[in-house]
Amino acid sequence: MKRRNPKQQRSKETVNRILRALNRIIESDGYPYATTAKIAKEAKLGIATLYGYFDDKEDILISLLNSQADEAILMLNEGLPSWIGGDRKLALRAFIEFAVNEVINRAALTKTVMMYTPHLIESPKAARLVGQFEMVLDLISKKNSADSNMIPVDSFIMTNALLGLILGLASGLPEGVSAEDVIDRLENVASSFQTLRAV
Repeated sequence: MKRRNPKQQRSKETVNRILRALNRIIESDGYPYATTAKIAKEAKLGIATLYGYFDDKEDILISLLNSQADEAILMLNEGLPSWIGGDRKLALRAFIEFAVNEVINRAALTKTVMMYTPHLIESPKAARLVGQFEMVLDLISKKNSADSNMIPVDSFIMTNALLGLILGLASGLPEGVSAEDVIDRLENVASSFQTLRAV
Protein backbone atom coordinates (compact mmCIF):
# COMPACT_ATOMS: atom_id res chain seq x y z
CA MET A 1 0.00 0.00 0.00
CA LYS A 2 1.32 3.45 -0.92
CA ARG A 3 1.85 5.58 2.17
CA ARG A 4 1.61 9.35 2.37
CA ASN A 5 4.78 11.27 1.78
CA PRO A 6 4.73 14.15 4.27
CA LYS A 7 5.11 17.45 2.42
CA GLN A 8 3.17 19.86 4.58
CA GLN A 9 4.63 21.03 7.90
CA ARG A 10 1.82 19.42 9.90
CA SER A 11 2.42 16.04 8.26
CA LYS A 12 6.16 16.32 8.87
CA GLU A 13 5.48 17.09 12.53
CA THR A 14 3.22 14.02 12.77
CA VAL A 15 5.94 11.80 11.31
CA ASN A 16 8.49 13.30 13.71
CA ARG A 17 6.16 12.58 16.65
CA ILE A 18 5.96 8.94 15.56
CA LEU A 19 9.74 8.70 15.21
CA ARG A 20 10.34 10.29 18.61
CA ALA A 21 7.75 7.96 20.15
CA LEU A 22 9.53 4.88 18.79
CA ASN A 23 12.87 6.22 20.00
CA ARG A 24 11.50 6.79 23.53
CA ILE A 25 10.04 3.26 23.64
CA ILE A 26 13.33 1.75 22.43
CA GLU A 27 15.21 3.64 25.15
CA SER A 28 12.77 2.78 27.95
CA ASP A 29 11.45 -0.70 27.12
CA GLY A 30 13.37 -2.02 24.11
CA TYR A 31 12.45 -2.60 20.49
CA PRO A 32 10.62 -5.92 21.03
CA TYR A 33 8.04 -4.07 23.15
CA ALA A 34 7.44 -1.37 20.56
CA THR A 35 4.14 -2.34 18.95
CA THR A 36 2.48 0.01 16.50
CA ALA A 37 -0.36 0.49 19.01
CA LYS A 38 2.12 1.46 21.72
CA ILE A 39 3.95 3.80 19.34
CA ALA A 40 0.69 5.51 18.34
CA LYS A 41 -0.29 5.89 22.00
CA GLU A 42 3.13 7.31 22.91
CA ALA A 43 2.86 9.77 19.98
CA LYS A 44 -0.70 10.66 21.10
CA LEU A 45 -2.10 9.69 17.71
CA GLY A 46 -4.72 7.27 16.48
CA ILE A 47 -3.44 4.00 15.06
CA ALA A 48 -5.04 4.83 11.69
CA THR A 49 -2.95 8.00 11.52
CA LEU A 50 0.22 5.99 12.17
CA TYR A 51 -0.69 3.51 9.42
CA GLY A 52 -1.32 6.45 7.10
CA TYR A 53 2.44 7.03 7.14
CA PHE A 54 4.04 3.67 7.97
CA ASP A 55 3.41 0.00 7.18
CA ASP A 56 4.75 -1.47 10.43
CA LYS A 57 7.23 -0.84 13.23
CA GLU A 58 10.25 -1.78 11.09
CA ASP A 59 9.15 0.82 8.56
CA ILE A 60 9.14 3.37 11.39
CA LEU A 61 12.55 2.13 12.55
CA ILE A 62 13.96 2.58 9.04
CA SER A 63 12.70 6.18 8.97
CA LEU A 64 14.13 6.79 12.44
CA LEU A 65 17.52 5.42 11.38
CA ASN A 66 17.49 7.52 8.22
CA SER A 67 16.67 10.60 10.25
CA GLN A 68 19.43 9.85 12.77
CA ALA A 69 21.93 9.15 9.96
CA ASP A 70 21.06 12.47 8.30
CA GLU A 71 21.58 14.25 11.61
CA ALA A 72 24.95 12.54 12.19
CA ILE A 73 26.10 13.35 8.63
CA LEU A 74 25.15 17.00 9.13
CA MET A 75 27.14 17.07 12.39
CA LEU A 76 30.11 15.40 10.67
CA ASN A 77 30.06 18.03 7.93
CA GLU A 78 29.82 20.82 10.49
CA GLY A 79 32.81 19.44 12.42
CA LEU A 80 34.95 18.80 9.36
CA PRO A 81 36.56 22.27 9.06
CA SER A 82 37.85 22.14 12.64
CA TRP A 83 39.05 18.54 12.31
CA ILE A 84 41.10 19.19 9.19
CA GLY A 85 42.15 22.73 10.06
CA GLY A 86 44.55 22.04 12.92
CA ASP A 87 47.00 19.54 14.33
CA ARG A 88 46.42 16.02 12.98
CA LYS A 89 46.67 14.32 16.39
CA LEU A 90 44.19 16.74 17.97
CA ALA A 91 41.89 16.43 14.95
CA LEU A 92 41.91 12.64 15.21
CA ARG A 93 41.08 12.79 18.92
CA ALA A 94 38.26 15.30 18.34
CA PHE A 95 36.79 13.08 15.64
CA ILE A 96 36.99 9.98 17.85
CA GLU A 97 35.33 11.90 20.72
CA PHE A 98 32.53 12.86 18.34
CA ALA A 99 32.04 9.25 17.17
CA VAL A 100 32.12 7.77 20.69
CA ASN A 101 29.68 10.35 22.05
CA GLU A 102 27.30 9.83 19.12
CA VAL A 103 27.21 6.07 19.75
CA ILE A 104 26.77 6.55 23.52
CA ASN A 105 23.96 9.07 22.92
CA ARG A 106 22.27 6.70 20.47
CA ALA A 107 23.20 3.45 22.22
CA ALA A 108 19.66 2.05 22.47
CA LEU A 109 19.01 2.63 18.78
CA THR A 110 22.40 1.25 17.74
CA LYS A 111 21.85 -1.84 19.90
CA THR A 112 18.40 -2.33 18.38
CA VAL A 113 19.80 -2.37 14.87
CA MET A 114 22.65 -4.70 15.79
CA MET A 115 20.43 -7.17 17.67
CA TYR A 116 17.11 -7.13 15.83
CA THR A 117 17.58 -5.64 12.37
CA PRO A 118 21.23 -6.09 11.34
CA HIS A 119 20.22 -6.01 7.66
CA LEU A 120 19.55 -2.28 8.10
CA ILE A 121 23.28 -1.66 8.62
CA GLU A 122 23.59 -2.00 4.84
CA SER A 123 20.92 0.62 4.10
CA PRO A 124 21.90 3.48 1.76
CA LYS A 125 21.85 6.06 4.58
CA ALA A 126 24.02 3.88 6.83
CA ALA A 127 26.44 3.30 3.94
CA ARG A 128 26.58 7.06 3.34
CA LEU A 129 27.35 7.66 7.02
CA VAL A 130 30.18 5.11 6.92
CA GLY A 131 31.44 6.80 3.74
CA GLN A 132 31.45 10.15 5.56
CA PHE A 133 33.47 8.61 8.43
CA GLU A 134 35.94 7.25 5.90
CA MET A 135 36.22 10.63 4.14
CA VAL A 136 36.90 12.46 7.42
CA LEU A 137 39.55 9.92 8.46
CA ASP A 138 41.11 10.10 5.02
CA LEU A 139 41.34 13.91 5.21
CA ILE A 140 42.77 13.80 8.74
CA SER A 141 45.23 11.09 7.72
CA LYS A 142 46.48 12.97 4.67
CA LYS A 143 46.80 16.28 6.48
CA ASN A 144 50.42 17.35 6.47
CA SER A 145 51.50 13.93 5.13
CA ALA A 146 53.46 15.73 2.39
CA ASP A 147 55.54 17.38 5.11
CA SER A 148 56.58 14.12 6.79
CA ASN A 149 57.72 10.64 5.94
CA MET A 150 54.38 9.20 7.07
CA ILE A 151 52.28 7.39 4.53
CA PRO A 152 48.52 7.90 4.43
CA VAL A 153 46.67 5.10 6.18
CA ASP A 154 44.12 2.94 4.46
CA SER A 155 41.07 4.92 5.56
CA PHE A 156 38.72 2.05 4.69
CA ILE A 157 40.49 -0.31 7.10
CA MET A 158 40.83 2.36 9.76
CA THR A 159 37.17 3.35 9.45
CA ASN A 160 35.92 -0.19 9.80
CA ALA A 161 38.28 -0.98 12.66
CA LEU A 162 37.19 2.11 14.58
CA LEU A 163 33.50 1.63 13.76
CA GLY A 164 33.67 -1.96 14.96
CA LEU A 165 35.23 -0.92 18.23
CA ILE A 166 32.88 2.04 18.66
CA LEU A 167 29.76 0.00 17.88
CA GLY A 168 30.78 -2.32 20.70
CA LEU A 169 29.78 0.55 22.99
CA ALA A 170 26.14 0.04 22.04
CA SER A 171 25.91 -2.60 24.76
CA GLY A 172 27.21 -0.07 27.27
CA LEU A 173 30.54 0.78 28.78
CA PRO A 174 32.27 -1.97 30.76
CA GLU A 175 32.17 -1.49 34.52
CA GLY A 176 34.81 0.95 35.69
CA VAL A 177 35.51 2.24 32.17
CA SER A 178 34.62 5.82 31.27
CA ALA A 179 33.95 7.31 27.86
CA GLU A 180 37.28 9.13 28.24
CA ASP A 181 39.06 5.77 28.73
CA VAL A 182 37.47 4.45 25.54
CA ILE A 183 38.43 7.59 23.62
CA ASP A 184 42.04 7.23 24.83
CA ARG A 185 42.18 3.59 23.73
CA LEU A 186 40.60 4.29 20.35
CA GLU A 187 42.99 7.18 19.81
CA ASN A 188 45.90 4.79 20.45
CA VAL A 189 44.47 2.30 17.94
CA ALA A 190 43.94 5.04 15.35
CA SER A 191 47.40 6.48 16.02
CA SER A 192 48.95 3.10 15.33
CA PHE A 193 47.41 3.29 11.85
CA GLN A 194 48.56 6.90 11.53
CA THR A 195 52.20 6.22 12.39
CA LEU A 196 52.92 3.68 9.66
CA ARG A 197 56.15 4.82 8.07
CA ALA A 198 57.42 4.38 4.57
CA VAL A 199 60.16 1.80 4.29
